[in-house]
Amino acid sequence: MSDAIPPEIANANKGPGILAVIIPVSIFSTLFTAARLWVRGKILRQFHADDWLIVVSVICCWISVALAVKAIDNGNGRHLVTLSQEEQEGVVFWTLVGFPLGILSFGIPKLAVVAVLTRIMSPGRAHTIILWTMAGICNVLLALNAVFLLGRCVPAESQWNFDIKGKCWDPQILVRYAIATGVFSAAVDLYLAVYPGLILLNLGIKRKKKIALTVALGLGCISTGVAIFKCTRLPLLAAKDFSWETAELVVLNVVEGGTLIIASCIPVLQPLLRIIMKREPLATSGTPGQEGYNRGASAGQPPKYSDPNYKGPAFMLYPVKSHTRTTHGSADFLVEHGVPIEKN
Repeated sequence: MSDAIPPEIANANKGPGILAVIIPVSIFSTLFTAARLWVRGKILRQFHADDWLIVVSVICCWISVALAVKAIDNGNGRHLVTLSQEEQEGVVFWTLVGFPLGILSFGIPKLAVVAVLTRIMSPGRAHTIILWTMAGICNVLLALNAVFLLGRCVPAESQWNFDIKGKCWDPQILVRYAIATGVFSAAVDLYLAVYPGLILLNLGIKRKKKIALTVALGLGCISTGVAIFKCTRLPLLAAKDFSWETAELVVLNVVEGGTLIIASCIPVLQPLLRIIMKREPLATSGTPGQEGYNRGASAGQPPKYSDPNYKGPAFMLYPVKSHTRTTHGSADFLVEHGVPIEKN
């Protein structure tokens, strides 16, 4: 049968290309996560729940990569007609098992981003509930993708064991659901990326620093773009040439997760950047004690708060002028990262 297959079909192989993308992306996301943990542990000396959520995301990312490698060993990235039945079954099994881990790798970071934003931006109670609800619902909907993917046939084993006859849903149902959840996921990423910029607009810092911080906190827009593009490729889930067509989705899952992990780490790395460059990034030159440094607090003299009801930490914090209200959480973040702000 292989003699009847055109050479361009028989020799086509996306496998090396898949590995050339997913492995570097995973390495970069791991390096950024390691740098994040180093900053938290060695410089700031305080870990938060979002740090461990990112660690879990990286672990999921690497497991999905390992499963993708196993699928490639069985023939993923090649046309289905060029594979033996055993290889075809292996491709389907390892690819389907890998998809849920890939989904977790870009779902969990949304929770980490919300944890960071609610801590440093001090949103009101209602807005905090909205942020957590959005991220939570998004993760539930994404998880259902995995459930539907693995459970659309009864028995499920019939998907990767061709000797078992099963009853399956129309694959277009899965495709439509995946697209709907993909659009919602992209919308959540976009909101979480834009929200910090809207808050920073009202803070009393210089425009250049405001733009730099907005970019640093809004890099989630990159994962939004990846998510939107992936939505255009999700119909490939129903493709008959499964091993060839779904290879692109394996790549996009890892890229989306990796970019979101990296984007969530960059805002935390400002202290490390100051050490590397031996200067204060995003900050004007000056001596300790000048605006932007909470030296009084470190010397045991806590700063004066304009809000007597403020219950936050009494270190590294100045009230910040805002058009609407004093934003203590944002000030905590800015001073922590060396950004001079206007004191009341």
